[in-house]
Amino acid sequence: MEEAKIPLNACKKIFIERDYSQGLSVRFQTTFPTRLTGMISPDAWDNVITTLNSLFVEAERVCSSSVVETLLGCFTCYISRAFSKTIYERNLERIMTYIDEQNRDLFMPAGLFLSDPMERGLRMLEISILQTGASQGKIASSPSEGAAAPPPTIQVNSHSPNSANNSTEKTRASG
Repeated sequence: MEEAKIPLNACKKIFIERDYSQGLSVRFQTTFPTRLTGMISPDAWDNVITTLNSLFVEAERVCSSSVVETLLGCFTCYISRAFSKTIYERNLERIMTYIDEQNRDLFMPAGLFLSDPMERGLRMLEISILQTGASQGKIASSPSEGAAAPPPTIQVNSHSPNSANNSTEKTRASG
């Protein structure tokens, strides 16, 4: 099994715009992109986007904990933020974990890669079409379907603060 580095800036892209129909909260359009036809199923797509939207709703929710956290930050001149992550930051980590899982289980086997929406300022979702997809032409409808081989390996280097979008690379195994 050999590894191939695929620079994401050289791949074709599909952009999913924000959905502002329900206000300014972070929410992405759930309409199935026609360019994904034959790569993943519309049901799998709907599940991923609906889950992402609900995770962002939870991250932006105002609750007593977030109010106390904000007041503590004000009273300590935000020094408290140096010692603990905010509720929003912890929720963003959960979202990144979910995206990584979906890339590993659904998108990468279909020859796709879903980028972190924070890299685009939460303005849109970016899906890269990888030229060396493991199962091009097969429809993945769930994380276990559509992959003839085990899920490819990924080496993620794009989440460090010093990495630029042009140098972002993902490593995937091709068999």
